[in-house]
Amino acid sequence: MSDLTLLIRLSPRASERKKSEKRNNVITAEKLSLSATILKADEKRGDEWILKIKERISENTDLVALDARYHRFCQTKLYQAPPTGKSKGNRQHTTVDEAMEKIYSFLEEKADECQFSLDELMDQIGE
Repeated sequence: MSDLTLLIRLSPRASERKKSEKRNNVITAEKLSLSATILKADEKRGDEWILKIKERISENTDLVALDARYHRFCQTKLYQAPPTGKSKGNRQHTTVDEAMEKIYSFLEEKADECQFSLDELMDQIGE
C-alpha cells in the first residue's frame, strides 16, 4: 500500500508538545467521498493551495485504498474561503464614522455648553 499525504507534512514532535486540542493531528481517509469533497472545495476556493491538492489526487480516486492522510487543520482550511490578502485593520470609512465626526465637531464648537438634546445632535447628522 502506498501512502498519500494530501498536504504539507508537519513534524510530529512539534505537534506532540502542544495541548491535545491544539495539535495538528493526522487523519487517515475513511470515506470514499473524500475525493469528491476535495473536488467540490476546488470549485469554491479556486486558489493555488487547493489546486496543489487536486493535482495530488487527480489520478487516485479511491483515497481510502491508498491510506491517504491529511491534517485536521487542513481539513478545516478546506471549507474556509481563501484569504483575500486585504488587511483587516484598514477598514473603509462608513456613514456611521462620518456622522460621528459631525457630532464631534459640533460638540467641540459648542464646548462652553454642557447639555445637548438628542434632536440637536441628530440635526447635525442631517446637515
